[in-house]
Amino acid sequence: VPSLTGLVRQWQRDAAVNTLAGDVRHARSVAARVSRAVVMCAQDGRGACSRRNDWAPGWLTFVDFNGNGRFDAGDS
Repeated sequence: VPSLTGLVRQWQRDAAVNTLAGDVRHARSVAARVSRAVVMCAQDGRGACSRRNDWAPGWLTFVDFNGNGRFDAGDS
């Protein structure tokens, strides 16, 4: 039986790409609906934007009400 490792990795990559693309579409939709900036950033693992460009831990998507590019109180 051939190894399914390569196929499983491809499925995982596809799932991650589809999730990110869906979040980008959602962010764009929310930005148009609320007429505010919506920020997507790499997550640092503590619920804040990372200074590094490592998106492997995940990402944050939020309406940046005060326009500072950081997720803080009052942002949703």
